[in-house]
Amino acid sequence: MSIEAVYSFRCKIAKFITHEFDVMKVLQAIYYDSDWDRDIENRTMQGGYQIRNAHLTEVCNDEMAKFMNEVVTGAVSQYLASEYAIGGVSKEVELPPIAIDLVSYWINVMPPGAWHTLHSHPNANLSGVFYLQAPEGCGDLFIPSPYVNGIETIIQTIPEYLFKPNVREGYLFPASLPHSVGRNESDEDRVSISFNLKLKNL
Repeated sequence: MSIEAVYSFRCKIAKFITHEFDVMKVLQAIYYDSDWDRDIENRTMQGGYQIRNAHLTEVCNDEMAKFMNEVVTGAVSQYLASEYAIGGVSKEVELPPIAIDLVSYWINVMPPGAWHTLHSHPNANLSGVFYLQAPEGCGDLFIPSPYVNGIETIIQTIPEYLFKPNVREGYLFPASLPHSVGRNESDEDRVSISFNLKLKNL
């Protein structure tokens, strides 16, 4: 597990990479092993579908549990430590005991032509995405500046960002941060896992 800061503007976004998750096993389950009740009418995804919580243990079973355990104990802990490092200095930070609860998670399947409208994730502290299949041109993650009309734009220019998806890579960001996904211009599906986390002091 590795994690690196992508950029920070009082709402840090971080990239993580994991090599433990069996991507091919999950893709096999999604496409060939089961007949899924696809959530076609998702309010933010246009032209794609989602596999929601009730089906995920059937999709990837131990792999999803292993992935979530690695992300929660690894990437999220590093994210929090770097978020609260004094002056942004990279060093070990002793955090108060914090419970990290997995609120929800789901798999997104975006066929060619599908896209995701601008949205955020309410009732959570952190959101994340992890890429299982990401062909060239399948749609970048778009995060606009959260300070378009704020005083921060006067003292510091915060640009918009596009993040190209890569298999086995993912991003963590505040759940309140608006984001969208561009149109899938490839000939294959774009497949990712999204999840929401809540944090609380113990």
